Amino acid sequence: MSEGLKILHLIHNRKGCLLSELALELGIPTSSVSSWISLLCSTGYLKKDGEKATECSCKKNGITCACCSCSCETRENNIESRVELTKRGHALIRREWDEKNGSEVITGNGRLLGNNICAQ
Repeated sequence: MSEGLKILHLIHNRKGCLLSELALELGIPTSSVSSWISLLCSTGYLKKDGEKATECSCKKNGITCACCSCSCETRENNIESRVELTKRGHALIRREWDEKNGSEVITGNGRLLGNNICAQ
């Protein structure tokens, strides 16, 4: 799991990057990085740049892009996509940072318990 967190942190610090950049920077094989990216995308922590390619009108109508030069065909032909953190990914990074630095995370509705210093 530490590799997955390293990947999330690097993507967060760079505000998105390519799979090859991650593999080079972390010294992890590209196939391993690709597996982590797939897992983190499927669990909602990351999103790939080309994920909205299915929104193209020719895809909605069931027509292939053989004769047109729309963006969905270009994205599908591009082997490598840029990956970025989703809101859920940003929340995980924030939560981990808070726990690591001893910041108090207030859960629920944001109210402090009655036994806190302010209530005394």
